[in-house]
Amino acid sequence: MARVLLGISGSIAAYKSPLIVRLLRQAGFLVTPIVSQSALQFVTPLTLSTVSEESVLTQENFFSGDIPHLQLEREADVLVVAPATANMIAKFSLGLADDVLSTVFLSFTGPKLVVPAMHVQMWQNPIVQEHVASLKRRGVLFLGPESGELACGDVGIGRMVEPDLILLAVQALFFPRLELAGQRFLISLGGTREPLDSMRVLTNRSTGKLGSMLAILAAFFGAEVQVVGTVPVKHPGVAYRHVDTVEEMGLALEAAMPWCSSLYMAAAVSDFTVERTEQKLKRTDGLSLNLKATPDLVSALAAQKGNRTIVGFCLEDRDLLEVARGKLVRKNLDYIIANTSEMVGADRRSFYVLDAGSDDIVSVENVSLLEAAYQILVTTAAS
Repeated sequence: MARVLLGISGSIAAYKSPLIVRLLRQAGFLVTPIVSQSALQFVTPLTLSTVSEESVLTQENFFSGDIPHLQLEREADVLVVAPATANMIAKFSLGLADDVLSTVFLSFTGPKLVVPAMHVQMWQNPIVQEHVASLKRRGVLFLGPESGELACGDVGIGRMVEPDLILLAVQALFFPRLELAGQRFLISLGGTREPLDSMRVLTNRSTGKLGSMLAILAAFFGAEVQVVGTVPVKHPGVAYRHVDTVEEMGLALEAAMPWCSSLYMAAAVSDFTVERTEQKLKRTDGLSLNLKATPDLVSALAAQKGNRTIVGFCLEDRDLLEVARGKLVRKNLDYIIANTSEMVGADRRSFYVLDAGSDDIVSVENVSLLEAAYQILVTTAAS
């Protein structure tokens, strides 16, 4: 079992740390909590030791006859600091080691993830931003903060991201790192909704799960990400624009196309629309629908791709690879992800990746959504 060192510094957000520990344990990780002296005002060692089933490293037991930070460095796989205050980030950046957490941070040589939490004015202070930039240059990954209501009642950027997003980031640390900084990803996701009347819509079963995971993982590895879709993506590094219909999605994607370097058309775009009735239909009204074809969005966008990479998605239940190869060529795509309808909404995925520049086919079998997104990015963005 992989071991995570969870550093906790003195932010009010430390009250969420037991939940972070619980989620990590449920995902199969061993967790060793490391608590700064100021964090003890918000969370107790007893709580953390109970949920982690491990001894908690504090300032009091730091010097106990051995050298615990070196032992932890040898035993642990990743170090996560959540929440990380402005003061603790400054210590990390300047190389200070005057307490248990900063000492462990300096001695640990594995992957490090810092999850900030502080007031908006502190986060936006140029000194704090210099410390963050310095750590990023040294390979430290950051997650957040996000915008929202702060502990004092003010609203702004500074909130620690939610524990479920921290869990995803920790899991992503175990993949070989992707260098996506400088890339700009435009991702469509979710099933479009064509209105029938003032109440009903024509839609499909797409959940947007895979597209959301692609966006989250690309942002985690440094890409700028914009999402156009019908399902919100909650990540501070992802700009989300909500749409409902094929027409709305097409206009939004066309407007963002000049900005992006890669387009991922993960949305399940409806093949049909109908003429909308403004008032709610009744059973006694006519029961036939006159369907008409919607525009082929990916083909239209591929016509203006230039040097951009365009990745399409193909869902078919018969002759999957043959149909996917035809769409890859016909629609002028660089890659296409092919799967069957059994994968819609599933938490584990199997699919193929076809490359326009090669006859080789990458087959991915029965992987988690996170690994599915990673395999797609490795094949299409890191090649």
